[in-house]
Amino acid sequence: MAERLFITGAAGNTGRAFLETLFASPEGRGADVTCLVMPGDPNGDLSGWPVRTVAGDARDTASISRAWDGDRTIVNISSIYHSGSILEGCPGAKRIVAISSTGIFSRFREEAVRIEASEETVRSASVPWTIMRPTMIYGTPIDRNMSKLIRYISRRRVIPLPGGGRSLFQPVSAFDLASAVLASLTAPAAEGRSYEISGGSVHTLREIVSMIAGILGKRITAVPVPLRAAAAALGLIPGLPVKPVQVLRLLEDKVFDHSAAAADLGFSPVKLEEGLRRQIGLMGMLPR
Repeated sequence: MAERLFITGAAGNTGRAFLETLFASPEGRGADVTCLVMPGDPNGDLSGWPVRTVAGDARDTASISRAWDGDRTIVNISSIYHSGSILEGCPGAKRIVAISSTGIFSRFREEAVRIEASEETVRSASVPWTIMRPTMIYGTPIDRNMSKLIRYISRRRVIPLPGGGRSLFQPVSAFDLASAVLASLTAPAAEGRSYEISGGSVHTLREIVSMIAGILGKRITAVPVPLRAAAAALGLIPGLPVKPVQVLRLLEDKVFDHSAAAADLGFSPVKLEEGLRRQIGLMGMLPR
């Protein structure tokens, strides 16, 4: 494995899962790891791992340059959109593994086109590359999606289901994604490849809500909500952080084949119920 790593986004959900996975593995022993952390990040304390942290912004080439000490493999967990500034600020990089998104396949093209352009920046770089395209990532108390849903369900008995909750999802645990990233660092077949990284089971949103409620030991009532009407109403509210297209994307099935990652990287993700039980335990919310 590349023993000198430069990690962006290490303080986030996937970043912390990667550090835990790395240093729990034989490959992590003696690894020389530098982590770029946003100044003031409330999760920026990485003192639980033997890493060097440097304050910086993955969107800012100058701050990356100040943190970069050369001859390292980049693990870009911060965002595929930051790939250009990261590569520019890291001359002499040995390799880059970049986390992208299955959003590249969305029929709502604004986001997909932006992801495509960012991936092309990675592919056209003069360093060996691997791109990971995870589905919705969950697994720790600070993930951006499932932890919010878990807390929401824990506080309420009536749960609205956009579009009736019929769309299919295949969420992937941050720890499984981390294992795939780690495996890609030593797998020769991973160079110059893009991988879809999806979870071990497929469920409707209604099933996911019921699963979470069951693990929490809660009885809930799920109420269907017309999705397009909700999205149209959101479009009339200026300054709202949720865009109508983000709501409409709930209509898309998000199911992806991860067989290429299984073949090249030994990727074997857990089923959602197992991953959710672990996450709810990490959140301190398992019923006694």
